[in-house]
Amino acid sequence: MIKRVFALIFPALLALSLAWPAAGQESISLVGSTSLLPLSQHLAEAYMLRHPQVRVSVAGRGSGVGVRAIIDGTADIAGVSRELSAREIDLCEKRGVKPVAHLAALGCVVPVVDRANPVAGLSREQLKDVYAGKINSWRALGGPARPIAVMNRDTNSGSMVLFRLLVMGGGRVRRDALMLASNGAMVQAVAGNPLALGYVGLGYLEPRLKPLAINGVAASLATVRSGAYPLSRHLYLLTGGRPQGRVKEFLDFMAGPQGQEIVRRQGLIPVR
Repeated sequence: MIKRVFALIFPALLALSLAWPAAGQESISLVGSTSLLPLSQHLAEAYMLRHPQVRVSVAGRGSGVGVRAIIDGTADIAGVSRELSAREIDLCEKRGVKPVAHLAALGCVVPVVDRANPVAGLSREQLKDVYAGKINSWRALGGPARPIAVMNRDTNSGSMVLFRLLVMGGGRVRRDALMLASNGAMVQAVAGNPLALGYVGLGYLEPRLKPLAINGVAASLATVRSGAYPLSRHLYLLTGGRPQGRVKEFLDFMAGPQGQEIVRRQGLIPVR
């Protein structure tokens, strides 16, 4: 009986020990966009290795929750994958909060096919319908009357989170899509297979792949930076005023060489 009670209590105590800083330990709280969650976690882990006296807690609950936490003063940093709404700006003004946006990365997903595939571009709606299971043949997209081999990233991938946000609107991807663990694995799966459709980060394009234009716009650093490419997004870390102390130190780390290298490794586009 005692062992059973301990088995029930111990996980709860462990969760609390991870959620709260130890006595005398400094802390930073980051709440917000699920699109930024994988990147935020990796940044937090790398920062804490350099500063073991600081505990950085990260929670992905959506951009709106992150903005509200900054307004309410319940978080130090908000991860935001969109511009602030008029209502949020109005609420900031009423509360006397002056939000400051810190550009963390540029998010972009590029649909790709093999060089032998005749299709050159899709609309965003067509891409969504393929991944939702509504379109199953290349014929509906201007290609041959052959089935589409749909490739997807695993659920722990930042690329997958971004794809669901930008393409699926948070909706589910078809169950028969082949799950792949990395951008490299996606390249290998699509290259050489004229029936395959997948997606990669901009930095993973290579000669064996043909990137598909979306709504007539090709992905490039210029179109991503300008926002013209439909499947791109500026990703921000937001503070409720000019950051100071450990929060500023963390944001400086994010913007520096090591932080931006983590951005690149996550399949996102560094801002520097």
